[in-house]
Amino acid sequence: MKQLVAILLFIVIGSAARADIFIEPWLGYEMGTYKYPAGSLSGDISGTNYGARLGYKMLGLSFGAEYSGVSLTEKPTSGSNLSVSGSDLGLFVGFNFPVLLRVYATYILSSTGKVDTYTSGNFTGSGSRIGVGFTGLPFVVINLEAISRDYNKYAGNSISGGDLKYTSFGLNVSLPLP
Repeated sequence: MKQLVAILLFIVIGSAARADIFIEPWLGYEMGTYKYPAGSLSGDISGTNYGARLGYKMLGLSFGAEYSGVSLTEKPTSGSNLSVSGSDLGLFVGFNFPVLLRVYATYILSSTGKVDTYTSGNFTGSGSRIGVGFTGLPFVVINLEAISRDYNKYAGNSISGGDLKYTSFGLNVSLPLP
């Protein structure tokens, strides 16, 4: 009898503690503001973002690596618009609640940005991404994110006067695939 109870307990706990490796691609839209050091130039940003998470989840908790790319337009308060492309590489942790909701946070270890008209180098730095997702639809998740990127170097040299700061919100649709 004890052996039967142990086997049933193992089956129940094993199915409840199911762990999965997953990949989650996404596509979305990002909008916000930017500010160059010492307030010399600022304005709005908007454009597309895309990326994927590769992670591990168990009992609602998930963690792993994330890559994202952006194609943005900088609209300065004065002057002409600039095209910006960039990429982020980070580590994330998240939690899926049992009812229609998940939360996650990403520490962006490396962020690179390139303004198309600046040919001498890239901006580099780090940042963060905090998000909440609606999981009520089959196969897709709708996410709302707050994104912050701080660039402290340009072409390998420190930016004088402080960091170039991008602060934005993103709305994206993702497809978590086990």
